[in-house]
Amino acid sequence: MKELQQAFLLDPRTRFFSFSVDPETDTPDVLRQYARQYDAVPGKWFFLTGERKAIDRLTREGFHLAIDVGGDSGIVHSQKFVLIDHHASIRGYYDSDDSDAVNNLVRDTRILSRRVEP
Repeated sequence: MKELQQAFLLDPRTRFFSFSVDPETDTPDVLRQYARQYDAVPGKWFFLTGERKAIDRLTREGFHLAIDVGGDSGIVHSQKFVLIDHHASIRGYYDSDDSDAVNNLVRDTRILSRRVEP
């Protein structure tokens, strides 16, 4: 995500949002520390948390991604990046562990960004 932020640092239309799926652990202070650790640029890369039910609903119903809470393994969530356009429509899913998929995300984001007025 840090590399993606750098790739779009000068594009005012592109922003990044990281959603915590563990609000009990990922307090606002913890998320601020995480943002500093990864050199998140304020106003460019946002770290969000909220009530567990709202996060679960957003993850499953909004992003259509899996999330599993419980057991010894803790929280299991998707490693997908989701590209959302300026109308809040999902434009694609990209595996964060696959360099080709991340390259496709960069390409698709650039295409989408050019279509939107600054």
